[in-house]
Amino acid sequence: MSKVLIVDDDAVIVEMMTQILQEEGLAVVTALEPLRVYDAAKRERPDVILLDIMMPYLDGWDELQLLHVDPDTSHIPVVFVTAKHGEFDSLPSERRGEFFDYLYKPFEIDDLVAKVRAALESHTARQPAER
Repeated sequence: MSKVLIVDDDAVIVEMMTQILQEEGLAVVTALEPLRVYDAAKRERPDVILLDIMMPYLDGWDELQLLHVDPDTSHIPVVFVTAKHGEFDSLPSERRGEFFDYLYKPFEIDDLVAKVRAALESHTARQPAER
């Protein structure tokens, strides 16, 4: 069963995403504390990470950098989740290659599921070469 790590400091968002993805047959683990993302990713070995950008202490961009420096977590596709519309409009192309995709809040259920499924397919396609 594929596993998704949801990281957001808003418990309501985390609960909603968890319910949606569990109904899709996915295993879900969560982290409400942004300082625990890297630890959770190392411990849980998720197939995809849904990562909020605007969080206290370390934001999603900082967390992404931590994930990228470790070979155990650098291959995990990250889908950014943000309420700041337009955040990715002027993002340089080299930064776009650092993450798999993004999702704006509020999101449509179909968009969430489609982006997670696409990230899972990407992760699965890369798995055999990395083992």
